[in-house]
Formats: sequence, C-alpha cells, structure tokens
Amino acid sequence: MKKLLNLLACTLALPLLATHRDIQLDNDTVKVWKTVITPEAPLSMHRHDKPRIVVGIKGGLLLKVMEDGSTSPLVFESGQAYWFAADPEGELHADVNPSNENIEVLVIEIQ
Repeated sequence: MKKLLNLLACTLALPLLATHRDIQLDNDTVKVWKTVITPEAPLSMHRHDKPRIVVGIKGGLLLKVMEDGSTSPLVFESGQAYWFAADPEGELHADVNPSNENIEVLVIEIQ
C-alpha cells in the first residue's frame, strides 16, 4: 500500500506533457482559459473570431504558423498583457513552442 501511495504521489507531481487548455470562466461577457503550450506539441490549426487579451504566465517565444507554412514570432513576457484583434475571416494558424520549456498564457476573450 505504501508503494502505491508513493507512486500516486509521484504521478500527481509530474507536469502535464501535452499542450492543453483549461477553461477558467465562461459566461455571456467573457471566456477565460489557461493554455499550456509544451515543446514539440503545437496547438492545432484554429482561429480566434473574437478579440482577446493574452497574459503571459510563463513567458517565452511562440511561432505562429499559418496554413501556407509562413511563420511569425509571438513573444510573451511573464506578467505582461497583450491585445489581439479577431483573426481575419477564414484564416487559420497553429502555435508552436520551439523552446525546451512550457509556455503558459491566460487568454481573455471578449464575447
């Protein structure tokens, strides 16, 4: 039993290895989620049809990759807020973390 409890404790202490989003708040006015972008696990192609504020929790460099393969850098500093307008209609992008550490942001989308 002690071995099982130790294994469980170790497992719970491990960081999540996959890129993921965790919804924090969702109502008629605002939607807020935390996104963790892990190295080698990009966010899949998507678009933002509403304006948003992105706050760096654990900053770093992301690459915004467009459908045509072109890229542009997105630098998020920890504790800094950034404004983004809605994405153009029909334009999709992925977010790639080229570093070897997780990047974490809080996204606040205006409904």
